[in-house]
Amino acid sequence: GKTFVSWNWKGGSSTSNSSGDVTSTVRANATAGFCIVGDTGNGNDHTIGHGLGVKPDMMIRKARGRDDNWVVYHKDADATDATEYLELNTNNGQQNYHEIWNDTPPTSSVFTVGSDTSVNEDTTGYITYLFSSVAGYSKIGKFDGNGNVNGPYVFLGFRPAFIMIKNTSTGHWYMWDSTRQTTNEAEAKVLWANYVDEVEGDSTAYAIDFLSNGFKVRNAESDTNSNNSHQLYLAYAETPFKYANAR
Repeated sequence: GKTFVSWNWKGGSSTSNSSGDVTSTVRANATAGFCIVGDTGNGNDHTIGHGLGVKPDMMIRKARGRDDNWVVYHKDADATDATEYLELNTNNGQQNYHEIWNDTPPTSSVFTVGSDTSVNEDTTGYITYLFSSVAGYSKIGKFDGNGNVNGPYVFLGFRPAFIMIKNTSTGHWYMWDSTRQTTNEAEAKVLWANYVDEVEGDSTAYAIDFLSNGFKVRNAESDTNSNNSHQLYLAYAETPFKYANAR
């Protein structure tokens, strides 16, 4: 009697990867810019191989054998030395701690973890989801809020099917999709990745327009569009740009 929504990414076939300091199990779909990596922590700073073939723009890592946070790397949270991280399960802003990503940005073949137990406890299993932008299909980036219902327009190069936005300061992880929201300039249907006890939001307070080549924020909500705020986003296309039509 309940309604559900799901978003799905296709990985490749499972392979063993030894390009880092430890051996990992990898499912990579480089064409779609998506990769899944399974590995076991050792408690020491080390690199882990992945199969994207390009530098990942975003990573989500979770311990499988312990109760801990979903740790997130985003290229625009800290593009220079990867000292910053976010938590997918909380509304915390970006935090600075060297023992998450060991102050080392990922490369086209490996990513680095420090010794914090949320990313690297000895003998604990971990799963990591890696994303890279693919022209006409996906984009990972940042925009600045203006605090106005006539909010920023963000060019993607495609009509989005899925959008996630997170304020680098305190704020929830907002998620919209074109399956639940079929018209623009209307009450937005939004879910939050970090809320476990909230039903779907349905209000103009969260309005966002899905356009043929990007999206436009139509709300002044503090989490997604406060003035001078830095907003991180992950977006995926409904169809490649050449087939997209405006609503």
